[in-house]
Amino acid sequence: MKQVLLVLAIQNDYCSDQARMPVAKQIEPILNGINDLIKRAERLIIPILYIRNEFE
Repeated sequence: MKQVLLVLAIQNDYCSDQARMPVAKQIEPILNGINDLIKRAERLIIPILYIRNEFE
């Protein structure tokens, strides 16, 4: 079975100080976890897909 790491959009609705659904106080541990997963995937040569949405 092939593996891939999906990194879904880190949205302003969650991460900014003016967010509608804020997790800003928790953002540092969340980003550290995401960065650790990315580093692990890179070491293991697992493809990484970055998904980003933009709305205007």
